[in-house]
Amino acid sequence: MTHEPLSLALAAAASGPAALADAKVTTALAGYLATLAEGGPTSDCAFFPEEADALVFFVNAHVAWTLALGSDTRLADADVATLRMTPFPLARGTMTLSQLVGEVWRRAPHDPRLVLFLNPGWNGGPPLPLSALEGHSLSWQLNEHARRCGAAPGFWALDRAHGTLALSAVADLMWALPADAAGRFRAVLELVPPPGDVREAIRDTCGPSLQRCRLITTPLDQARLLQPLRATSGRS
Repeated sequence: MTHEPLSLALAAAASGPAALADAKVTTALAGYLATLAEGGPTSDCAFFPEEADALVFFVNAHVAWTLALGSDTRLADADVATLRMTPFPLARGTMTLSQLVGEVWRRAPHDPRLVLFLNPGWNGGPPLPLSALEGHSLSWQLNEHARRCGAAPGFWALDRAHGTLALSAVADLMWALPADAAGRFRAVLELVPPPGDVREAIRDTCGPSLQRCRLITTPLDQARLLQPLRATSGRS
């Protein structure tokens, strides 16, 4: 299968609701979702020779259905919590975005960076990926998207005057991280680094173990990132 329709939809989503609602985009995304519904790694193993291929199937399904649910006019008034629990057809069965997160975790419990691809549509969540994941380039895409997320406004915030380092609550959703705050901050600093100058400023201000800074978590803005294009009426 090809993931090009998802990449097309992601490019459109970055341009806004009107682009995502374009007939060419909606047709391509609908066809892609239909393909995902027809089979998957559990029923068509020959099409998923590597574990990476199976993993990206479920990650891409989450991204694709996030776009579809977020742009569905029938769900225009739903909050993200509702979207996460809305069932849809997948791999000859039915799943939800919440269940897909569990599936990804079961397949890759040691790589917390995958959570950065699993924003169900929160305004304050990690940015949507620029393109669909591919099994052959998974490692590179994980690194690139992590750097992109680390550079996103609000993911890291250093207040040098008050010795405070803030990290987005997205980190609280990432699995396989240390339980203690300092350990978690240090791990995320390596996995989801801010731009180089910011990283150096954090090291200089907070110390190599971040022991000189007060570590705080920035609450996650759970308002909707995606809104369907609502029909407008009026006289010409």
